[in-house]
Amino acid sequence: MENKNSYITILMESLRKKSTILDEILCKNAEQREILTGQELDEAALQSNMEEKEHWIKELTLLDRGFNSIYEKVKEDLLNHKEKYALEIKCMQTLIKEITDKSMDIQVGEKRNRDLMAAHYSRMRTKIRQAKVGKDVATNYYKTMNNLDFSTPQFLDKKK
Repeated sequence: MENKNSYITILMESLRKKSTILDEILCKNAEQREILTGQELDEAALQSNMEEKEHWIKELTLLDRGFNSIYEKVKEDLLNHKEKYALEIKCMQTLIKEITDKSMDIQVGEKRNRDLMAAHYSRMRTKIRQAKVGKDVATNYYKTMNNLDFSTPQFLDKKK
């Protein structure tokens, strides 16, 4: 029975750690939003931010695998002895609700940041297109001006 209590403690610690990691991801989302709404896009900062988020997401994946593995070992006992583990179950339910809320906030933030990124790249494409059109107009003007046959000035003598 002591072994089951250890597993339940590990489950709760895993949920707490997951909540902490989700807080980190929420912070990275906020930083990413600041980067995307700035005057100039700092691509190095954006890349660094995305790499840090990737690190935290990998940590979450490992935690989820470990949680699921341990939960399978105590699932039967938790379901059959709900009254015995009522306090632990209540604590885990609270943590799971907190994690779910944070996950929803992250999803909303990710969508917002994706939209900001799409808008930024759309503006960049427009600027590039305008620059290309301007370059083409200037090139055509110079070609036209170079192809004109100018005759050298001539002096006409009108004496009779």
